[in-house]
This record gives sequence, C-alpha cells and structure tokens, in this order.
Amino acid sequence: MIESHSVPSAAVWLMRAYADGPFDAATMCRAAEPVGTRSPMSDQCSTFFDLPGGAVLHLAAEDTAGEEVGAAVVTLCGWDPAGGELVLHPERAAYDECYDQALAAVHAELGPPDHTGADPGPYPFPFRWSVWLGTTGLLALQQSDYDYCPDINLWARPHPAQGFTPTEPFSDWLMTAPRAEGAADPQLAPRTRS
Repeated sequence: MIESHSVPSAAVWLMRAYADGPFDAATMCRAAEPVGTRSPMSDQCSTFFDLPGGAVLHLAAEDTAGEEVGAAVVTLCGWDPAGGELVLHPERAAYDECYDQALAAVHAELGPPDHTGADPGPYPFPFRWSVWLGTTGLLALQQSDYDYCPDINLWARPHPAQGFTPTEPFSDWLMTAPRAEGAADPQLAPRTRS
C-alpha cells in the first residue's frame, strides 16, 4: 500500500531556506511556524510540524541538548509492499510516479537539481535522488528504505565535512556523513521566486 502527500510550495521554500541558513533548532522552528502546526508529539530531540496536505516536517536534533539540527525531513510517500517481490510488485510503478511528481514539484519551485543519481540500495532496483546545494547545507529529494519500507522524502542537512561526495547507498551517506565545521551562518530567510 502506498501513502503519499503533495509537496506544498511553502514546504519546498522552507526546506530551501534551511539549506541556506543556520542549523540551529530555535531558528528553524521559528521559520516553520508560519508553514505548519507544531505537533504535541515533539520533544527536546525531535520537533514535528504538521504541514498542509498531510505531510509532516521532522527536525531531528544533532546534539543531546536539542540546540543543533542534524536534519530536517519531510516524508512525502511511504510504501508498504506487504512482503511482495518489489521488482515485479504491481505498486512499483506508482512508487516511481510519486518520486517523479515530487521531483517535478520541487523542480518547478527551485529549478533543476545540482546533482542527480541512483544507487541500487538493498533491492534489485535503483533508488533515485536529486540534490540542490545551499549556502550552509543541501536539500535532497530521495527514494530510500528507512525502516525497511521504501519511502520518498525531502531532506535538508548541513554540508558534509568532505563536501558533496556521496557513497552508496545515498540514503546512508545523507544520514551519516559528518557535518562540516565552521560553515557560514547567514540569516535564515526564504528565497524568493525568480
């Protein structure tokens, strides 16, 4: 079964602003307040905002004090294939179509990605990804398999210490690549459409 959410324009621009701003929790929460509603499920290390259209923004703390954000994640699609063979699964085309639609929506707002790719992941079909580089971080749209079920999510995270040098699987690199130190911290403000 596939559950998908639309990509709200305001959420795309918020995530882009995150990739251009400081990754401190207080600033990122203030920026999210006009876009979504803070969830009572939030705690010191995980802050959630319910977004228009049913998606949820998750600000995941990088430190135990919850002051620095390691990643902002919006899950756009979840697929539970119920143990079926994924390559031949009848919902496989719908899963790929969800990625295509999300990519088209983000592309319409931000322009083409700076990098695209695919890696095999644990399944015998490629997981695709697209990345837009920001001032202090990056914004990524990816197919992945967090929690052992394929999903599609939009990430903003600080620039990796080694620069943009992804390894396979991309989703693991995105989550674990060490953060660059000393990145500029410009004022967090959404970019305007050009």
